Amino acid sequence: SSSSSSSSSSSSSSSSSSSSSSSSFSFPKPTKSSSFSSWPELSTSVSSSASAMPQFSPQETQMYLQENETLRSYMEDGLDQIRQAEKKMSDISSLLTVFADKVLQQEEQINTIYDTTIRSTIHIKNANDSLRAWMESSVQSRVFVLFRPIVFPVLILFFLVMASFSLLFLDWYMS
Repeated sequence: SSSSSSSSSSSSSSSSSSSSSSSSFSFPKPTKSSSFSSWPELSTSVSSSASAMPQFSPQETQMYLQENETLRSYMEDGLDQIRQAEKKMSDISSLLTVFADKVLQQEEQINTIYDTTIRSTIHIKNANDSLRAWMESSVQSRVFVLFRPIVFPVLILFFLVMASFSLLFLDWYMS
């Protein structure tokens, strides 16, 4: 039992040293249909390092195969998560593009509204000036309109009174 654990620890140290020496190794970009076992780089590196590795017992081989399978599934899950994150980033990027377009459209609309507001303000000022001028000219005509029903009867009354006094004066003068 102790010999198997020592061989296990020596194999794990040799595998860790091989993993540290392969830090410059870069994985090829997988396609959707590819799996890790079909990559030629991995199979050649395993076959070339197989001659340098010691022989393992069937239990150790089974344990390493299970560990490899676990790591492979972990890596595939990680790859799926990376693909999902990439898709989400792509969606976010497209949404940001749409958002930027909408902001530019709103900027144009705001500028149009601002220009329309300025023109409307100028038109309202001109209309107020025109109304003020009309009101000033209509005040004079309104005074005449208001006093016309009073002025004509007063003038007629004044004429009648003057005519009456003239007749009375002529009657007094002739008598």
